[in-house]
Amino acid sequence: MITYGIVQPGPHITDGVPFVQTKDLTSKRLDVRNMDRTSHEIHSSYERSSIRTGDVLIGIRASVGSVAFVPPDLDRANISRGIARLSPALDVNGRYLFWLLQAERIQSAIRLEVKGSTYPEITLPALRAVVVPLPTPEEQARVSAILDSADTELEQVGQMLSKLRSLKCGLMQDLLTGNRRVTPLLEPKEVAV
Repeated sequence: MITYGIVQPGPHITDGVPFVQTKDLTSKRLDVRNMDRTSHEIHSSYERSSIRTGDVLIGIRASVGSVAFVPPDLDRANISRGIARLSPALDVNGRYLFWLLQAERIQSAIRLEVKGSTYPEITLPALRAVVVPLPTPEEQARVSAILDSADTELEQVGQMLSKLRSLKCGLMQDLLTGNRRVTPLLEPKEVAV
């Protein structure tokens, strides 16, 4: 099932229901702490677009094609008009769908359906018309497990790279301000023979 969400969410309500907007799809993971919230009344008017853990979200306005997987802490939240909720059928693995929608071939097919240059948009019928490969549930599970594992490794390498860059900046600061002497690093070391 594919549906879009709340058309007019109203003002931010501190204790309201979080709703995902296109701006929320720009980071790697959805973060409920940074989301706007709508009233419980508006949310109940849009029960059809209430999201569940395991749903896949895709931007259909502005950031068309951006994809996110609904985590447990957003179960029963909602979405804005610029987001489509894809609730996987029983024979579709949600993680497989999440990765599949990010594949270049599928993103290209989506871009072909986009209308508007100032404010790009894809309609729900056009999104439904995008053809996707659907292997057996077992193969979907294997593919998604491999991609999840690779993504975890990439994230760990990215964190390590960030730490090394920070260390380099600190070392550069120490060396360039004279807090650490360069001379001992340049002196020849005695080598035992």
